[in-house]
Parts: sequence; structure tokens; C-alpha cells
Amino acid sequence: MIARLTLTLIVTISLTLMYKLYNELVTPLVQPQYQALSPEQLFSEPGVQQGPREHADMATKYLAHAPWAASAKIKFRHENLYIYCGQWEQSDAQTMTFSPFAVIWKVDGKDGKPETCYSLETDQARLDFEEPVNLTEFNPNLLKTAELHGQVKLTGPDEMEVVGQNFIFERDAQHVRSDFPIKFRYDRHTGNSRGIEMELIPTDEFNPNPQLSFSGVKNVSFKTMAMALAVDDNRPPAQVTCDGLMTYDITHQIAELAQNVQVRQQTHPQEFDTLTCNHLLLQFSQQLLTPSDPVPASESTNPAGSSKLGLERLFAEGNFVVIRSDHQQLTSAMETLEYRVHEKELILQSSNQPVTVNLAGTEIVCPKIQLWNNDQKDLEAAQATGAGWIRHFDVDGQTPIAEVNWHEMMRLQPDQPPSNRLTDRYQPRRYDRIDILGNAALTHHTQQALLVGQSMSFWIERKPASSENSSANSSDVKRPPMSVRLHKMVAQNQVKLVSSQLDTTTDLLELNFREEDFSPVSMLDPVNQTTSSASSQSSTFPDPAPSSGMTEPLLKTAISVTCRQIVGQVRLSPRLYASQQSSARPQDLVDLADLVAIGQVHMHQEKTLQSPPWSVSGAILHLENKGQFQQTIRLKGEIATRQQPATPAIIEHDRIHLEGPELIFERDQNRCQSIGESMVQMPVNNDFEGNQLGQTSLMTIRCHESIDFDGQTGRFIGSVQSWLADGQIHCGELQAKLNRKIIFTQRLPQDAELKLQEVIAKEQVRVEMNHYQAGQLIHMLKGTMDQCAIDVISGQISGRGPGKVLTWNYNPPKADNSLSRLGVKANAPAKTDNKEWNYISLDFEGDFDGNLYRRLGTLNRRIRCVYGPVEKPLELLDRDNLPDNAGVLECDKMTGRLITEDWQGPFQVTAEDNTELWGNLFQTQSDILSYDSQTALFGLNSKQDRTVKIWIRAKRGAPYDSPFEAVGCKFGPENKTIEIDRMLGTQGSLMK
Repeated sequence: MIARLTLTLIVTISLTLMYKLYNELVTPLVQPQYQALSPEQLFSEPGVQQGPREHADMATKYLAHAPWAASAKIKFRHENLYIYCGQWEQSDAQTMTFSPFAVIWKVDGKDGKPETCYSLETDQARLDFEEPVNLTEFNPNLLKTAELHGQVKLTGPDEMEVVGQNFIFERDAQHVRSDFPIKFRYDRHTGNSRGIEMELIPTDEFNPNPQLSFSGVKNVSFKTMAMALAVDDNRPPAQVTCDGLMTYDITHQIAELAQNVQVRQQTHPQEFDTLTCNHLLLQFSQQLLTPSDPVPASESTNPAGSSKLGLERLFAEGNFVVIRSDHQQLTSAMETLEYRVHEKELILQSSNQPVTVNLAGTEIVCPKIQLWNNDQKDLEAAQATGAGWIRHFDVDGQTPIAEVNWHEMMRLQPDQPPSNRLTDRYQPRRYDRIDILGNAALTHHTQQALLVGQSMSFWIERKPASSENSSANSSDVKRPPMSVRLHKMVAQNQVKLVSSQLDTTTDLLELNFREEDFSPVSMLDPVNQTTSSASSQSSTFPDPAPSSGMTEPLLKTAISVTCRQIVGQVRLSPRLYASQQSSARPQDLVDLADLVAIGQVHMHQEKTLQSPPWSVSGAILHLENKGQFQQTIRLKGEIATRQQPATPAIIEHDRIHLEGPELIFERDQNRCQSIGESMVQMPVNNDFEGNQLGQTSLMTIRCHESIDFDGQTGRFIGSVQSWLADGQIHCGELQAKLNRKIIFTQRLPQDAELKLQEVIAKEQVRVEMNHYQAGQLIHMLKGTMDQCAIDVISGQISGRGPGKVLTWNYNPPKADNSLSRLGVKANAPAKTDNKEWNYISLDFEGDFDGNLYRRLGTLNRRIRCVYGPVEKPLELLDRDNLPDNAGVLECDKMTGRLITEDWQGPFQVTAEDNTELWGNLFQTQSDILSYDSQTALFGLNSKQDRTVKIWIRAKRGAPYDSPFEAVGCKFGPENKTIEIDRMLGTQGSLMK
């Protein structure tokens, strides 16, 4: 049932989506492998003067692109400035023009950093000073503005290069700018823009005197910039463009890009990853290289201990921040994207509208998504905050297949799951935990399954992608999705599971998963049963389970379960995780292995065309599934406490009601068992004696030890009490067999008649039968014996004594006397004194047999029969104080039969072996005694050479006369006559 929830699919989709978002698209964008453009100092503090040879050497090394500088006519130095020019002209006292012009400024290393140099070369430089200057009294500190005309080229360490034209320097404004197109390069990164502006930092901001010396560049700005970033040696450079300014704040090490910012990188032929936003911010930090740090090839000349710029934070914002990956078929839109390097945290967030992510048919929507990675760039943790959902669509991209919804958050983090409550063991491996909080819901549309709860938790085992494909070339090989194994699931608080197979309401749902090969038929395919139909079954009514027949599944559609807690184990086929899945149905790859439902368990299913209605209720339900058709259900009732009495476990299945403290159902055996004081009820169409009932009646059987029922034959042990129609059977052990086998997974046809076929009672058997006519009691029977067996279909009855049978027959005046319904009663003389009930008591020590339909019965060994009239049922006769029309019969064998089918019609009785009959006025002995109710005469006969004897007396208490002896006689106590055979040949009347 739980097997078709497909929770594995939804969890895998969610986790894979987060990993793809981080590893395949975000990582290349937020972890560039280049150093940002950051010139150090344009001018420096005064240094040591060097000779002319040094000018030539410096020009050869740092102005190789300007060969004229080494042989320039004019070369001079001011502190750390090396100045080269070909011609110069002084327009006025404060203005000088140099053509061409070049300058090298040397920056001394500090804090262990190496010495660096920058160079500037231009076609013409116009310099304006605060005071009059000349070439011999050249004082750069008086420089006010500088205009660099023509082509301008600025170079520096790490292959830094800026090429443009018409640069302007303004000392008071403390900046250098150009409004003309420029090209720039830094290490392997190149770009161009429509202008550049550099804001300078003066050496001493509080010095009122004019100073040309600056300590560095505060920030650099590019206008309408386009740049190629070499972020990966194995991939083409990433293209970065913006329509506004790109500003790099060197002081705070922050780079900002504004207006239609786009980052685009090719990942595969004709496939690109892109980031689009209105504003992009990059926060850098100075990092010190140590000998253990890997040094890029472009920095191999830098000695260990030098510094580099490292990315610390990335922030993209705008009304519509979009990231796309053609190769991963991924698109995500948000308002802000932030990456924190040290925390290894990625944050996608929106305030006006939620973040949306689409990945190859999967959609995630949430106001805020956070991702954390580890040092191997694998997803370590994730969190989606706020109401959101994940949806997986069909190949058409329109039809939803499955989705996850929540109102508060979804969170992924490393965790060790709690112990398995079914095995009570901890798993030694490391797992990750996914929490879905706030009205969480899992929906599978194609399988019509829904799971909701206030919170859900999943424990999964992941194999990071870094270990799966560490040797693969990411530019040529598409990285496979991360391997995810579902280990455990817990849903809590108002949990509701709805599917085409199951409808569950509980406070806790806990499922443990294990990967295992199994046969996919275990819970879905029918069980093969071989059941022969009863011989009396109509040929027009098919056998419910023919030899080649199949039964319905144990768990069918519309099963409803309510309880406090559900704990289960689920088997998952390895094919569920295979990259190339077979044609097996998804439900065949998931199998429920074990299930425990705890606390006020109630499970039911409405009837369908194929399956019967049934319900189960109790305190604990345990389902064991060993595969194939070996499923066992154990159901326990509520134990008595001081606050409430014990309540039994109950199974109601179509026409069967079974209850007890512990119930067990074995599916492969089609077998129900109950342990302890139990009860079963089933509707049948006949009574214990085989009589067809006017309407279906419930047969109720209670016992105190156990019930074993295979759908046709039930065995009941321990103080058994059974009721059916107006009959009862009480005994120590009872076996009852039906005319057809009930298959618990199959519905019986509506017109099927369920009949009692056989009853076997053992150990202190007590039988009570009542019969009514027009609502009036006409017959009552009470009997005890050691064993009794009734074939209800054929009417055959047998048993074993010692036993005692008491019967009361209603016999109003002018009605015929009758024997008991068992057909084993002695003579019942006509009543007098207006007593309307005939009483018969039978005691016997041997066995008995007979046939109810033939109205025939036989008793054996030490039989004593007391008969006579009584006023009402349950009134007894004292054998030592009998009325005149009563008697006692003793013999070793007695046979009785009804002449007609009417239980109150004429009857005949035969007693044999040591037969004695006596009343108040007579006493007889014979070998054979017979009685015919139609003539009201006893027939006495002897065997071989023996004779019969009769004693007669005038009144009660008087002595008997000498006995009559004869070969035989006919004796009528009712008429007070006797007819003797072969004794004096006389006839006469007795007891005149």
C-alpha cells in the first residue's frame, strides 16, 4: 500500500535540483580564477637617485612596447619617477608639452611584498602646473592637470594593460579619466569599455600644501564594459557585459557592475551558462599565498608569501535576476543572488515574488533558497525558507507528475537518523536529513497519491558527484546526477496519506527503507489456491477458488487506516536507482516489508466489484511481508488499565466477524488465528440440525484459549460457547466446517449461500435446542456428553458418552406423544391430570449415532430413561417419586425412529440387552423391549430360552404379586392391559 507513494522520486528530484543549481552553474560564476584589476600606487615616496644607465635599463624592461624611450633625448628622474620624452615645448610659464611621453614609477615592496613597477606611454602629454616651472626646475608636486593625447598605454604587474586615448589627470579632483573607448587586460582576462575613470588616494589627505604624490588608486570605473574572464583552463572564457558602470573600489576591494549585467560562458558546443541582473557586486579580500597554496601558472613568478585577491562575496540583484544553463536545461529567476565564500553559502531570494527554478522538467518555487557546499564543492546543506513547492512535469513540460509543498521551509543537512524502531539498531554510515516543515505535502499525480503532515523528515545517503566523476573532463562529459539512496522517512502531526490504494490518518508515519532484490509479485499478484467445492454445492454456482483460480490482492483500493503511529520497513529494488531502468512498473520496484500501526488502529475497505468489504481495529497492528505470498498480519487489542477495560482486536471481513486479544492472519495459508478469549460470528442459512432457516442467521462462537480458521474449517479451544438460531453448543473444543471456503482476499457472490456443513464438539459437551411454532415454544432439549459430531449436510450424527439428555415436548390434549428430536427417547405415555408437557431424561455411558434427516438414533451401554408428564418446561421428575403415568427404562442399547418427518408424529422405540421397565404399579424384565406410540403398547420379547418377567401390584407402596413369565407379551400401562404369549394362554386386565 505504502509501496506506491514514490517518495524516493520526489526526494531525489529535490536534492538533484539543488546540487545542479550550485555545482553546474553557480560555482563557475562565483569562484573566478583570476585576480581583479587593482593598480597599486601611481606615485610613491622619494627614493635614491640613479644614473642615466638605469633609465635605459628601466625603459628596456618596462617600456618594451615603446622602443624610442630607451634612446629618448630627454630622460630625468624625480624620486621614484622615471620620465622619458622626445621633444618638449613650454607654452607658457606654467604649461609644458611633451611628445612623445612615457613615465615609469616604481613601487617599493612593503610587508615582504616584492617591488613592482607601472608604466605609462602616450603620443603627447600636456602638463599644467600651479607655479612657473622649466625643465631644469621640474617639480611634479606642482602639477595641477595632465592631458594625455593620442594613444595611451598603461601597464603593470601580472600582465596588466590598459590601452586608450585622451586621458585627463586632475590633481584637485584626484582622478584620472578617459571618455574614449579603451581595452584592458589583466592576467588572462581581457575587456573593453567606452571609458575609464580612476579615483586616486593622496599620500597625506591633511597636508594643505599641493602634493602630487598619491598612495594608490581608490577605485576604477569602466563605462559600458565587456570583459572575457578566463575562469577555467578547460573552457572558453566567460563573457561579462554591462550597460552602465563597472566600478572596482580598491580601498574596500569591491567590484560593482550596473545596468543589464550579463555573465555568459560556453560549457559545451552551442551550449552556454548565463547570469543576467541589473546590479552585480563582487567583494574581494587580500589573501596571503603560502608555500602550500597552489599557484596558478600566470603567478608562478610570484614568490611564496605574496598576496592575491580572493573572492569573498558575490551579490546580484534586480527586478529579474536570471541564471540559465543550456546543458542542464536549467532556468532560475529571483530578485537577489548572494554567494558568501567563507561560509560557502549561496542565497537565492525574492521579496515581491518567489524564486523560481526550472530544471529539465522540474520546477522549484520559494521566496528564499540557501545552499552550502564543502571544500570539495559538493552540496553540504540546503534550505528553502517560506511557502514553496517543487514540481516534476512529464516530458511535455505541462502535465505535473509529482510535487512537494510546504508552508515554512525545506531543509537539507548532515545528520544521523534515529534508531530503527523495528530493529532497534543504529546505522554506522553518515546520512543527510531533509526536513519539510509547515503543512508539508507530497503529491504524485499519475499514481493519485498524496501525503500531508505538519512536518516530514527524510534521511538519505548521498554519493557526492566529486567522487563519482572526479576524473571526467567537465568540458566534454556531462556530469551525472548525484547518487541518492533513501534510508528513512518520518511524517508527524496530522499526517494524512491518500492514494488509490490507501487512505491513512495518523500522528506519526515512520518508514525505513532498505535496498534489496525481491519478486515484484509480493503484494500485488493473487495467491494460487486449490479448494474443492462441497458435494452439495449447486453446479450453477462456481467454486470461489478453483484449482487454477486466482485470488484478489491482500490490499485493494480504498483502504482506510486511522491510528496514532505507523512504523514500517520498505524494500527498494536496485533497479529503482539504475540509470537505465527496465520496463518494470514503478510500484513493482517498491515493496512493503514490515508495518506496525500503534494506538486506536482502525483499518477498513469498502466493497468493490472484486474485493469484499472488511475492517480491522485494535491497539497494535503488525504486518510482516516475507516476499512472494508470505504476508502475516498480527493484531492486538487494548490491555485493561485502571481507567478503562480491555478491548479486543476485531477483524470484520465481508461475512465474518472475528475478535480476540491477539489475531493473526497468514495470507499464503488463508488462515486466521486468535489467541486468548475470542469470538467469531458468521452468517449461515441453516441451523445445527441442518434445518433451512427462513433468513440468514448469525452463528456466534466464543472460546477462551484460541481460534484457528482457514476460511472453511474453524477450530475453537477452551470453554467454547456457540449459538445458532435457537440452539447452543458448549464444550471444551469445537470444530465447525462451512459448505464453501471463504477466500479472505476475494468477495463472495451476493447470491452465495453460506451453510454450516459439519460440527464436532469435544470435552464436556453441552447441547441446548429450542423449537418454536408460530412463536410458541413446542420443544426443548438439554444434553451433556463427552463428544458429539454432526454432519449437517447429510444429517449424520454420532457421539460418545457418558452423557445425559433432557427433553420437554409440548403435547396438549388429543395430541400424539413424541420422542425427542434426537430420535433416542423411550415411550411417552398419554398424559393425564391436564399436564401438557412430556418430559424425558436419558442417561447413557456408551456411544451414539443416528441421522437427523431419517429421524433415527441409537444409544449404547448402560442407558436409563425417565419419562412422564410435567406442567412446564425445565420441570424435572424424581425417579423415586414418579406419577402413575410415568416410568423408568434401563437397557444397554436403545434405538428410536420417527415414522414421519413431523417431530411430534408417531414413533417407535426398541431397547435391547438387560432391559428393565418399571413404574408405580409394574415392573418388567426382558431381552428386547419395543414401543409403538400409535398403539401405546410395549412389546416384551426374550432371546433363546430366556423368558420375560412382569411384576404387578395394586397400588403404590404395596408388594408386587408373583411375576408373570412368558416367552413374550404385549403390555399397555395406559389401558392397564397385558397380553401374554405362551403362558397359560390367558388374557386379562391388570391393576383393576
